[in-house]
Amino acid sequence: MSQFTPEKNQYHRDLLSEIDGLGIKDNISFTDRVDDELVSLFFQAADFALLPFTDGASFKNGSLATAVIHNLPMITTLNEKTEVELKDCNGIKFYSSGNKTELEKVLSDFFTNKDQWGVYAREVEKLNHIYSWNNYLEKRSEIYGVC
Repeated sequence: MSQFTPEKNQYHRDLLSEIDGLGIKDNISFTDRVDDELVSLFFQAADFALLPFTDGASFKNGSLATAVIHNLPMITTLNEKTEVELKDCNGIKFYSSGNKTELEKVLSDFFTNKDQWGVYAREVEKLNHIYSWNNYLEKRSEIYGVC
């Protein structure tokens, strides 16, 4: 929904190649950049979020904040930069960036437990206090020293 520029970004080209190789191209829509209201509508319509950050999920990721604000269960990447509040959230399932085998296992487990998605959503909702605008700025300043 934003910053997807395969013509400029090798990671985005690789992602398109992976999607094509998996044969799921017809199940995925690429929107290009859209306004905040439409982003919110897309997140409201989603059942979950898959956020494959190359440098791991973190409070610096706006799309993660958006998924949290919309109480979406999510699958995302984990690394040493991922904050403990995110790691401890039972509504977020993690895999190591670039580890396809691990991602496949997490996806398989996630879809095997679709009956738990409501529980996952309530767990993600517990992070909402971090993502109120003032709390988000405060937490980001605490972690990175700037907003």
